[in-house]
Amino acid sequence: MSVNIPFIANVKTICKDLTVTTAVNVYTGTANLRGSLDSMSVCNDSGGSVNFTLQMTDGTNVYKIYDVFPIASKVTLFIKEHNVQLPDGWTLQVIASGANALHVVAVIAEVSPVRSQ
Repeated sequence: MSVNIPFIANVKTICKDLTVTTAVNVYTGTANLRGSLDSMSVCNDSGGSVNFTLQMTDGTNVYKIYDVFPIASKVTLFIKEHNVQLPDGWTLQVIASGANALHVVAVIAEVSPVRSQ
């Protein structure tokens, strides 16, 4: 009897300084490795509140996870336990309403396709 078991192949820490107010790609899933958002820290080191958006896209459609979420000055938002899955070709994106205000650290667990045991 064979059993198909996906396994964590890699854990990546991705750091982004949001210097623009447009969507910034954090991670894109591939056919060999799809991603799972384990956690994310978003730090606002500016002097005022900044809105934060976390979304995923398949290239055509956009799906909001946090939509225009305000982060106060000198505050860090910690996101965990969402386990957002990013299949082949899907991209995790972040947006800040103010340039040079937010810094993002994402921990992505890359999961392999299933394998036989």
